[in-house]
Amino acid sequence: MVQGFPHQRRSSDDSKVPDSKASSTIRVYLPNQQRTVVNVRPGLTLYTCLTKSLKVRGLQPQCCAVFKLHPGQRRKSRMDWNTDSTSLIGEELLVEVLDHVPLTTHNFVRKTFLKLAFCDICQKFLLNGFRCQTCGYKFHEHCSTKVPT
Repeated sequence: MVQGFPHQRRSSDDSKVPDSKASSTIRVYLPNQQRTVVNVRPGLTLYTCLTKSLKVRGLQPQCCAVFKLHPGQRRKSRMDWNTDSTSLIGEELLVEVLDHVPLTTHNFVRKTFLKLAFCDICQKFLLNGFRCQTCGYKFHEHCSTKVPT
């Protein structure tokens, strides 16, 4: 367990994931007891590195805060999303959903996509489906159960 933080590190983690300092990665603890390891390349910000990991979990960086963990001191410090990720190689980060983010409701309308479009859920071609007029999310009817709220 990371000292002072409610994220459990399994002993198998260290054997599967090489040392972060040596492999240019950052270990990130995500909401809902999830975690990921992101590869760092020069010039990438935290926002760029973590957007995909958050999006596949139905989260957006604008609704979250990212923190650098200081396990030995049992504390965390908030980071800016524009921080250069190369300065954090080997570190452990924590992403939390902000409490004060207003929830926006979706406004789905049935739509026939006449221009080339792809489902935001399954990434397959989309001809007939739904689109949210609030956020622009588009999906097949059979993918509707997987739409993030």
